Amino acid sequence: MVKKVYLGDVPVGDGCPAVFMAEIGLYFNQDMGEARDTVERLKEYKVPVIKGEVLHDVEVALDDGFVLQYETASGIKAEPYRDMCARKVQPLDIWRKLYRLCSDANIPFVVSAYDMKTIDFLVDIGAAAVKISSTNLSHIPLIRHAGKSGLPVYLDSGKCDFADVAQAVRALQESGCEEFILNHNPDGHPAPPEDHNLRIIESYTRMFDCPVGLSCHYVGPEILYAAVGAGYHILEKPVIPDLTVEEWGTPWAMDLNDVPVVMAKVQDCSLARGNTFRTKRYVDSDHAGRMGIVAKVDLKPGDTFQLENVHFAFPNRGIVSRDFDRICGVRVAKELKAGEPVTWEHVGLVTSS
Repeated sequence: MVKKVYLGDVPVGDGCPAVFMAEIGLYFNQDMGEARDTVERLKEYKVPVIKGEVLHDVEVALDDGFVLQYETASGIKAEPYRDMCARKVQPLDIWRKLYRLCSDANIPFVVSAYDMKTIDFLVDIGAAAVKISSTNLSHIPLIRHAGKSGLPVYLDSGKCDFADVAQAVRALQESGCEEFILNHNPDGHPAPPEDHNLRIIESYTRMFDCPVGLSCHYVGPEILYAAVGAGYHILEKPVIPDLTVEEWGTPWAMDLNDVPVVMAKVQDCSLARGNTFRTKRYVDSDHAGRMGIVAKVDLKPGDTFQLENVHFAFPNRGIVSRDFDRICGVRVAKELKAGEPVTWEHVGLVTSS
């Protein structure tokens, strides 16, 4: 059984319901009022975990003119990568105020860090975990620093193969971190169904014995429900108040208003996943779908029960059809009429079962 990792007081792992983690990302740019409003709404919806990011230094992006192309609600947008980062950068004190809303609401928060200073900051403000984004799975120094932080680490696999993931996990473990979640991040933004490869959880749990999450890049909530059935332990989905915003990530984001419905369906899917065994709920006498043994003709004491003188009918009112072999060839102990259910009393036995 996969070990549990706790995000605050929320358990993630085998034997726990799948956790819906609402991602607020950085779509709001520097409009922290909108960011706070989003967190307040998620608080009203009682989301179990919020996922965010911290970008405080534009130097994480080179000033070399590289242009990023990404899909938005109206089509492909091209923008210098550094410019995109610059309009999302805020001082750490501003980020502290935003995530204090989560702390005050007792909502654990997981935050993507792009530099070591941010990891130290997350320790200071009481983050539930530090996330290493898919773009940084090869950033071994950053992963080591996260592993030494004392926080659980949410490790995003991204466009990586097993060797890349194994190297990152090894760096975490060598730094002393044993509490980590491996997050499957499908190819494509947005990602079509065939690129989600949900069965990769089977490999990850076998290789690393850790909880496995999913970053859902599908346009719609359906992959979330499929992931619950596949055994994923935590589900990350961007949520925004306006799906028409011309921003990175909006095409596969979810309308903020839909969060309660999707959370309820995720919970239902978790319940439906159930156990690896089935508990019998009904005794045969209470089950209308069980056939019982019935006399086909009048039977007198001394006759023997045979297939020729009985038949089977719904519902069972005596001996269930499964037990025919137990009475076949046994002498009738008490007279019974044609059409009368055969009971253990007719066989000479009285039982309460």
